[in-house]
Amino acid sequence: MPRSKSNVKQQPELLDKLLHATPSLVFRGLVGVVLGYAFVSRAFDTGSYWQYGGALVFTILGIRLLKRSFTNNHAKVKTSKTR
Repeated sequence: MPRSKSNVKQQPELLDKLLHATPSLVFRGLVGVVLGYAFVSRAFDTGSYWQYGGALVFTILGIRLLKRSFTNNHAKVKTSKTR
């Protein structure tokens, strides 16, 4: 039985809505900040520069996601519709 076109179009829209929902952004932001904290804690013990870099990257990305979830900038993201 072939899939209907409406089901195929609905899947990316559902995924897009889920990824840009505020609870999802908050969760991903908190995970980024926690991973940043874990990396910086480990970097203090080992003195490894790549772990300091990883901590910086995770912390910055986590803060950006948290900021985006609270300022409602994610609503401005538009997806292109294909036929």
